[in-house]
Amino acid sequence: MLLYGQIGRDRAVMFDLADNDKLKFTATSEDSRVLDALAHAQRHQAARGDYITAFNEEGKEVDISFATQNWRKAVVDKTRTGQFVRKHFEAMVFTALAEELRTGDVAVVGSEEYADWSEQLLAWEVVQETLGAYLVEVGLAEQGEYVHIDALFGEPGKHVIDFDLIESQFRHLMRVAVSVREGTISSSTLLKRLRSGSRKNATYAAFREVGRVIRTVQLLRHLSDAPLRRRVTAATNKVESFNRFSQWIGFGNRGVIADNDPIEQEKAMKFNALLTNADDLRNALDIAEIVRQLLEEGWEMDPEDLAHISPYLTEHINRFGEYSTHELGLQPEAYDPKLDVDFTPLREQDLTAAGLGQAA
Repeated sequence: MLLYGQIGRDRAVMFDLADNDKLKFTATSEDSRVLDALAHAQRHQAARGDYITAFNEEGKEVDISFATQNWRKAVVDKTRTGQFVRKHFEAMVFTALAEELRTGDVAVVGSEEYADWSEQLLAWEVVQETLGAYLVEVGLAEQGEYVHIDALFGEPGKHVIDFDLIESQFRHLMRVAVSVREGTISSSTLLKRLRSGSRKNATYAAFREVGRVIRTVQLLRHLSDAPLRRRVTAATNKVESFNRFSQWIGFGNRGVIADNDPIEQEKAMKFNALLTNADDLRNALDIAEIVRQLLEEGWEMDPEDLAHISPYLTEHINRFGEYSTHELGLQPEAYDPKLDVDFTPLREQDLTAAGLGQAA
């Protein structure tokens, strides 16, 4: 191993720094495999032979599943059952420790750069008090029971959800989720921590698996629930209609932002969104005024008919020519958003069940 040539020269220094009197490491999640392996290496620091035992003080085999397959092949000698190749084991442990310090899975007590961000989380005992209700609230459990689904797609071990990882990190994940909801740790702090080598971060990996569970459940609901499919289609149609309207408004240069400055790009996008929403509001006000006039003339307004009306109208908008700006400083009159139409039936029933799922 070429890497051990470098680590070997600094071996004494690295063991000295890893001593609790110098630096005290702590795991920021439920995963302490690297620190357990480090403790095993420290116990055999004085060894000079080529091999050390693969079993800890309790007689259990040291877990090196955190390492890559290549590392495990180098550390385990098939001809020496129950032993590790010492030099390779030490190189693997210190390499993994450096990586976990970078990703935030391991922290240094008293350090600012490598501080333990998990200290901001609620204690597990506190989380347990509201955990059941929280899981029901976010759709991860039904009332009174926890829901678990087996892997439904792919071959065993391939393209399936890693429930073992979720189970091993469950308490930590729930501490993170409930702490964010209760405000003891900000989502920005969490995202900042997870951005650092996220794919190798234990918290990131576990949340990724939970995300796969949620997506799988939602996919199954989508396949089996026709009203849900109509509701999703209706929401998608609304978003697409807004996007088309926004593109129609931002017709300059065929909608292409030619400036490479990210600040100018953001300005162009925000100005277009502002103008789009302003036109959207103007259309909604005009539609409401027309409805009021029809009501005054004695027409009856069916709320289901109104539900089909889209505010993304363009026929009456002139995108070309000169625009007057002298009224920009005038404050408009207050508008009344209330219509004398009973929308209660629409609120009380599922819009999709009434056949309105395709409304834009």
